Amino acid sequence: MDYYRRLEMKNHILIVTFKLLFFIVLIPSCGEASKKLLSIQSMLAPSQQVSPHIEKLLEKGRRFSYHQGQRSFLLTENKDPQIVSQKFDPISGDVLQILFNLEMMPFLTDDQLSSYAMTFVDDHEIRLNIDSSSLTPSPNPMISPKANQKVLTFDRIYQSIKVNHAYVQFYFTRQNEENGWQLYELRNRSFGTINLPQAVPSLVDLPTAKDIFGLDDLVIKEQKPLIWVQSDSFSYEFIYATQTTIETADGERYSMTTSNIDNKVVEAWSHKWAIEKTFKAQTYQQSYIYNDLDLFPLAHVTINDLDKTDENGIVDIDVEQVVVSLDGPARIADFNQFDETTGQAPIYSFAANANGATDFIINQNQALLPALNTYVALDRLFRFVGRYINVNQVPMLQEPINVVVEFPESCNAFYNGNIVLFVAGEGCANTALVNDIIYHEWGHALAALDP
Repeated sequence: MDYYRRLEMKNHILIVTFKLLFFIVLIPSCGEASKKLLSIQSMLAPSQQVSPHIEKLLEKGRRFSYHQGQRSFLLTENKDPQIVSQKFDPISGDVLQILFNLEMMPFLTDDQLSSYAMTFVDDHEIRLNIDSSSLTPSPNPMISPKANQKVLTFDRIYQSIKVNHAYVQFYFTRQNEENGWQLYELRNRSFGTINLPQAVPSLVDLPTAKDIFGLDDLVIKEQKPLIWVQSDSFSYEFIYATQTTIETADGERYSMTTSNIDNKVVEAWSHKWAIEKTFKAQTYQQSYIYNDLDLFPLAHVTINDLDKTDENGIVDIDVEQVVVSLDGPARIADFNQFDETTGQAPIYSFAANANGATDFIINQNQALLPALNTYVALDRLFRFVGRYINVNQVPMLQEPINVVVEFPESCNAFYNGNIVLFVAGEGCANTALVNDIIYHEWGHALAALDP
């Protein structure tokens, strides 16, 4: 234990050196984005160049148009013993987030989660300013970011039309399988009262859609209605809109959202841009002691058991919800998923949703942090070592190393053919959250090579 504490408090100069060595540029340059736009435009005849307005919207891509600020306060005179705190939407005044007191929440089975959520909405209709008839399950309604967490998402509809980026989410947790699931958080991004005429305007017609986009040789692939939400700092505005997907003669696809009232284009994006996704994870530069969380690329991870990200965490996929497996230069397994019958544990994986058009940002609370941190730390280590050692001379650098996290002991780690990292306990932190320990154990793997 003292040994690892000394590792933590290593020489300041070495720490600064590590920071410099492991710095990775995560955000593509504006120049690169401009090149992509130019390459798309150059494929079109001069008479078929998109309008300047559409071009600017393409550069922005898909986005949230509404004000995302929020105010919050702790309830001081809370009459509901189930509720610990609430946040409020600064525009609608409705509850934006509720945190619950688990000591007062019922235990639920998997089959009860959806019905419980809908009953909760109806029982708290005034508080949330929405009822269950205005909600519909999202395309992938239930995800499990962690082994003991489930997130259930309902999209908001109005007159049977989806409200853009409007949803209610329920977060469930469980301490163990015997006790079942408990609701611990609700997020209400439903935007409050919607005031629109009952008569739904017709969709933008196909000739008008072509006219707006500024191109002639197009095929309309899909059109669907939606309620577009926009705001300033004081109010939400709702408009009937049409989302149109078009395809050029050479197979390029674009989508745009237009107002049904005046045909104004409020957003547009290229599907070619959306296909290239960047995966990043929030992990430690050094360790939990410094609390130096930063974003690093998830390099060479497996996406949906099919695709692999490159060394910058980039992969070509046209989906917004994925399963990420930490199966690359390091193969991470969670000891809690160990099967005594087979003597094996599966590669750790988790579900993730896209953040906007091009990024999947995995925050520290969206997956098992010891697994994420270990994977990223080893990837950074391999990059560093690869600068000074010929990988052809060290076969282990070309093969994945197996790592087990969450081993149920404390204050240590070891290498026995696998790197094994311990959980927190007895005054010690989880050793998978200290990068120097991870590096040290990999050093044992290197030393174990035949001379």
